Amino acid sequence: MASALNGNLQDFGIAEVFQLIGHQRKTGMLKVDHAGREVCLAFDAGSVVWGAPSARTPDEVLGQRLIRCGFVTADALAALHGQARSSGRPFRALLVSEGVISNVDLEAIDALITHDTIFDVLRWADGSFNFMAQAIEHDRPAEKLLGAEQILMDGLRMVDEWQTFRSKVPPFDAIVERTGNVAAHRERVGREGDSQAAHFERIVQLIDGRMTLQRVIDLSRLGLFDATRAIADLAEAGLIATVERKGKARKPEAGARRVPGAARHALRAIAAAVPIALLAGLVFWIGQLGPEATEQIEAFPIERHVLDDARTMFERRRIRHALEAHRYRTGGWPETLENLDGEGWIGSDAMAGDPAAAYYYERGEGNIVLVARER
Repeated sequence: MASALNGNLQDFGIAEVFQLIGHQRKTGMLKVDHAGREVCLAFDAGSVVWGAPSARTPDEVLGQRLIRCGFVTADALAALHGQARSSGRPFRALLVSEGVISNVDLEAIDALITHDTIFDVLRWADGSFNFMAQAIEHDRPAEKLLGAEQILMDGLRMVDEWQTFRSKVPPFDAIVERTGNVAAHRERVGREGDSQAAHFERIVQLIDGRMTLQRVIDLSRLGLFDATRAIADLAEAGLIATVERKGKARKPEAGARRVPGAARHALRAIAAAVPIALLAGLVFWIGQLGPEATEQIEAFPIERHVLDDARTMFERRRIRHALEAHRYRTGGWPETLENLDGEGWIGSDAMAGDPAAAYYYERGEGNIVLVARER
């Protein structure tokens, strides 16, 4: 019979649970519940293989994180899930083959989910836990697993530091903008180390007065701790300020493609008129049938067409390839997506579909972040 370990975090802290699993080199699944939230951590010989919030399906957490990190829209993700079910192809393999994400980025997102999960668990002072010894199937090399002892050393240090800077950061649902002399602060951060400078650059490029801090943290792909620490540093230096949202309309994201005004109004008029005309025709036809025939008509489901999702996915890949081609030919990234249009890299119709799904991109050091807006 498989051995089990159960308890309450108030009596037996999560650090002690990790130590016990690590020292005894246990293999199995640890589930921790706190205030209605449950997470799972898989261990192999005392090392963490992966960690994630509990979900209905194995790919649910990954899909939601891909939306948050700007890799895909919710509608496109739903289309990919449907394609995976109908074709029988693994969801992860489909993500890579369709150009949604590379293998390297997919591994990075997996690691991000695991690290954020561990950081959450280490901050829980109450709740319950259950460890069940069982086989854990995975193909990760031993050097990529996280030792329980190392997790405790790094994790508990992070928890202590978190208490010192979390109060300096505005609420995560607040929108912030840059203020002050960012260039001078960039020089100071650069002297503190490469990782701090890289974190600063990612965060400062995303803070644009339009996105919430939570969205900035997600798109930075740094993880909750590192992103929040970089934001706290900016806040303490007086380089960010909360934007007043009362009575203000949200601005469109930088670089987002839009249909010209006249054409957009015409398309909206056509889009509104077509379903009304169809509905009027249907009502007239039903009226001609008479009451007896009307009672026999059964309702039918209206399924969403997948062409829009396919087009969005195709345009995303086309723009990413154009950005890469521009860099290889000119030696640098374009300032905005409009530059690609003006230089003939993409057509004027690229990403001119649904404004809610428009893309823009942020430049980093040696890489780009092509962002799909949340819906």
